[in-house]
Amino acid sequence: MKAKAKIILFALFVGLIMFVANFEDSLYLIEDNTVYFNTSEISDYEKGALVEGDIYYPVGLMLTLEEQTSFLFIPTGNVKTFYYLVCNVGHDRYDRYMNSEDEELNEFYAIFSTSDEQLADKIDSLSNAWQYFYEKYENGEDVEYPSNEISFQGKLEEQPNDEEYKKIRDHCFEEWGFSPSEVATYRIAEGKVGVSRLILAILSIVLIIGSLILLPRALSGREDSKTEK
Repeated sequence: MKAKAKIILFALFVGLIMFVANFEDSLYLIEDNTVYFNTSEISDYEKGALVEGDIYYPVGLMLTLEEQTSFLFIPTGNVKTFYYLVCNVGHDRYDRYMNSEDEELNEFYAIFSTSDEQLADKIDSLSNAWQYFYEKYENGEDVEYPSNEISFQGKLEEQPNDEEYKKIRDHCFEEWGFSPSEVATYRIAEGKVGVSRLILAILSIVLIIGSLILLPRALSGREDSKTEK
């Protein structure tokens, strides 16, 4: 096989890998398939989508896992991922609830994961503020509830199919008094899905179509050269 045909085949392979790796995220962007955390329902967390909103009440850190990262399905190393249980209620809704007898929270909970250690520190700090508030509030002391919110962007993904993860998650649900029915099926994986994903998907399509057009010519040229000999 001529070098030209090999290069085209390689370009076709790269294009296919890029397309598969970026297709789902690109589809979310094209369809503007976004779930807004603080106004959503728990039923919105049964399939993949983009998600954004504010974390106001983080229940706490469930566990930390060492996970492998990859680029175009090629392993690039390990990263520490923090898994939190968070509530979908924002500050304004909680404020109305605390100052009205008629207001109901109708809250649900979701698992939020991030590898950003600075973001994890902010969530830990907010979680500690809530623990302090409840300790004082339950003792009848006059204390203000937290007002901070932490904005995020990400996408909805299936929870890890890892036995250690499931064991610790279920232990946390039991210890904290949560029923699995109160927690969304899909987790929130923090991290902005940018237009670069869409650009890569378009480039992959260009590579695939260009390769499919050029490959027959390259292969037929090889056959012609054999015939001439």
